[in-house]
Amino acid sequence: MDAAVINLVAIIVGIGASLILSLLHLPSVLKTVLAAVGTAVYILWLVGYFVVFWSTTGQTPGARMMQIKVETPDGDPIKPKRALVRCAGVLLASLPLFLGFVPVLYDEKRRAF
Repeated sequence: MDAAVINLVAIIVGIGASLILSLLHLPSVLKTVLAAVGTAVYILWLVGYFVVFWSTTGQTPGARMMQIKVETPDGDPIKPKRALVRCAGVLLASLPLFLGFVPVLYDEKRRAF
């Protein structure tokens, strides 16, 4: 669900930007720079999506569907800094063929890397 929301918004924005840029005659070097900027904006959107939802409600729309909530031991939503660290941890856990998530199968508290 979260991937669908993230990518749908990114596709709509990308199509809009492409249509606007197609009206301009830009040099190829500038097109390369714009592609890099678009990639950076996408990454910021991806990270921001999770950080904002985790630090405000404790749930993304996909987590709400699965009835999963990210919270402190006191039951409060986590702070934005902790959400950012969590985002980096998810990235690191997924890089080696998602092996960072294997401990969920064996950990008593069902925690991954």
